[in-house]
Amino acid sequence: MSTDQQLGRFVGIANGRYRHLAELPNAVDDTEKLGEVFATLGLAPTILPNHTESQLRNAVRRELDAARVDDILIVLWTGHGVQGADRRLRLYARGRSGDVEVFDGAALGELAALSKAREVLVIVDACFSGAALVDAAQAADAILGTLAEPADGWFCVIAACLSDEPALAGAMAREIRRLLTEVPTDPADRERFSSRNSTVRGDDFVAALKRNWGEPRQHPQLVRLGASERPLMRNPFYRRTRLSAVVEHLRLAARGTEGDGNFFTGRHDALRSIVSAMADARTGVIIVTGSAGCGKSALVGRLVSLGDSEERATIV
Repeated sequence: MSTDQQLGRFVGIANGRYRHLAELPNAVDDTEKLGEVFATLGLAPTILPNHTESQLRNAVRRELDAARVDDILIVLWTGHGVQGADRRLRLYARGRSGDVEVFDGAALGELAALSKAREVLVIVDACFSGAALVDAAQAADAILGTLAEPADGWFCVIAACLSDEPALAGAMAREIRRLLTEVPTDPADRERFSSRNSTVRGDDFVAALKRNWGEPRQHPQLVRLGASERPLMRNPFYRRTRLSAVVEHLRLAARGTEGDGNFFTGRHDALRSIVSAMADARTGVIIVTGSAGCGKSALVGRLVSLGDSEERATIV
């Protein structure tokens, strides 16, 4: 796949202006900035800012219907969410004389699932948004079950917080932008977002967002249907000019730190022995064995790192 290929669409619904509910002054700006990031990653952004209830219903249906077969579709709702007496989440926008419900969780999930896109990510950034998870997923599951090949579909809902928890304005957008602009701290995610991987799958993106979440005052939740088989977006850390790269866990093992230092020392005899065996140029296998924690990964990582021009310049 070409790294310049358009993968799909990002539809950002940004509601910051209300008649009676508190204003969310940064909702539109946060969504637009997130759209700019997604645009660099193969997702064409459409932002729906401060629409009234009637405008929003029509615009959301129009934009979701525009998704093409095999598109990736990411839908973000930013705005107020209110829990009804039945504990279901209602998403609000401005009406003619007050603030009114536009969608509930099930309706938003159904609309997204009815699009032609085969992989859909719905992000609900609203207070009590965890209450939308089950309803949205159940509605999507009913739709995906009608596909000719149901196993082909992937649907995921991310809620910004628990069902009984308020959401901090802008936190979700900030955390997504941080994940896509700063290399993840979790070792498994550093590997998935490695500079040698040109794309990121949906399952890896949502798992990394939750694992690397940095805002302690709210707790994102997610539910998934199916398995993501296609790229969700281009990897922001991919380096096109790099022909080879050291596997992340070997690079870190060779350095002896997760930072930028280099604490590898000694083991000269073992290194010479392996290099000598490799220099014989005979067909075969070299086995590095030893007890747990004795430094096998560090030893192999050192050899691999020395064979990579960029890493060698850093550690020698």
